[in-house]
Amino acid sequence: MALSDGNAVIGTQWDDNDTFGVTDSGSVMLVNGTTGGLITTIQGNNTDDRMGTATPFGSNFMVTAPFDNVTPPMSVERVDAGSVAFYGDLGAQLGETQYGSQTDAKLSAGAITGSDTLAVSKLDAGLIEVYDSTDGSLALALTEATAGDFSNISVVAARDGSYYAAGLPGFDRDASVDEGAVQVIVP
Repeated sequence: MALSDGNAVIGTQWDDNDTFGVTDSGSVMLVNGTTGGLITTIQGNNTDDRMGTATPFGSNFMVTAPFDNVTPPMSVERVDAGSVAFYGDLGAQLGETQYGSQTDAKLSAGAITGSDTLAVSKLDAGLIEVYDSTDGSLALALTEATAGDFSNISVVAARDGSYYAAGLPGFDRDASVDEGAVQVIVP
């Protein structure tokens, strides 16, 4: 995926991390768009993290590892909680890594069309957190959904930021499971 500065991010979810001796941890490479030279590689550190989905935003980018494990001493162990982190144009991390709040949360994320922000779906909590793409800071939390509705998130923002339309592919209506819906959210 091309960044606005001409560099590119390339994700490989099934890449192995030989440094930690783990398989399918995934990685994202930041490559110089002019020379093709490697600027840096960001790697998952657990087996089956499947880091590798990179979403470009300007010259910055976001990396998702949906099966990342949260392990002590950071916190109580949460298997497949998932993580999302923001990186600058030289591969330095911006802000703190965001983690799913429980086992099997499988955090997902995506760019918000029509905006300078990125959305992180906290599937287990039924919320979307919106982050500024320039510095990784939390801009807004949208919490008008049921846990599980936001899997495979899709969000569109009004040009003036007055509302968001969120795709809820996991939405259940009556007896229809995962029927899906679109919800308009006014912050």
